[in-house]
Amino acid sequence: MRSEDILITLVLPSGLPALGADEQPNANGGGFVSLIFRGANGLATNVPGMSTYVGLLRGINVGGTGKLPMSEFKLLMANLGCENIKTYIQSGNVVFDAEPGEWNERISDAIDSSIGFRPTVLTLTDSEFRSVAAGNPFPTDEPKATHVYFLDGTPRWTAKAEMESVKSDLERFYITDAAVYLHTPEFLSGSRLAPKLERLIGVPATARNWRTVEKILAMLDER
Repeated sequence: MRSEDILITLVLPSGLPALGADEQPNANGGGFVSLIFRGANGLATNVPGMSTYVGLLRGINVGGTGKLPMSEFKLLMANLGCENIKTYIQSGNVVFDAEPGEWNERISDAIDSSIGFRPTVLTLTDSEFRSVAAGNPFPTDEPKATHVYFLDGTPRWTAKAEMESVKSDLERFYITDAAVYLHTPEFLSGSRLAPKLERLIGVPATARNWRTVEKILAMLDER
């Protein structure tokens, strides 16, 4: 437990059914269970009924359009019932705890109602995000050269041949059901495939470079 954490111990009366492995007997025949509240981050993540999610927003705070300050976004997420909300940079990356639900639509609807535009949102569970990250086959020594396109649907596998014909000689890509991994040593600005990738695979995609992926993984590990 960290110095800023608060430990609260609840004493349970005799005869109350056991709550779990952390319960210990007390002198009255009941038990006690301890809850830890995070001083810096809010309630610890193992809240009954809640799961940890990663939200990836597309097309916000780019070129003067889709303006969404992260302070307002965090308040909006809290109003939706989310907890332990953390964001990373202004491109729309959020890690939060919430009950299961249609979070893509709920977040998009809330931004539309509050701010006045409707961004594309893709949410993944903690395990889904980690699985996509673990599937990266490309080097990560230059984080801005490796990009992960998180997919909102199954890609059109027949696109592989056309993607091969479009890409430059230096570019490499790898497709799974959940993501397209793109390694482009000349970065996105020099990529021939990146501008056409979403159209070719046939499903909505939200891209993040490897530096952002690593930061989100670190945010998940801190919970």
